[in-house]
Amino acid sequence: MEVNFYNQLQKNKNQKKTQLQKRKQYQKVKKNYKEKKNYKNNKKNKKQMTVDKILIEIGRKQKQRQQQEDKKTEDTHKYRSLPPDDLIIKQ
Repeated sequence: MEVNFYNQLQKNKNQKKTQLQKRKQYQKVKKNYKEKKNYKNNKKNKKQMTVDKILIEIGRKQKQRQQQEDKKTEDTHKYRSLPPDDLIIKQ
């Protein structure tokens, strides 16, 4: 009876050990999966941020160009709308 009891204890101990190892392995795999997923998301977000930065920069430059053209057009209209006697020539 004692030998059987001892064997049963050993068996239970080994089962618990195996369960613990399986649980640790599962947690490790789950952690690796989360890390890979986060890495992919971060990489995707960085690409999107880069694209957004480029688009913002292009938009800013386009707006500056448009403002310069509007200013030139406005100056031209002002210059042409002056009577011929009041023309001021810029040098």
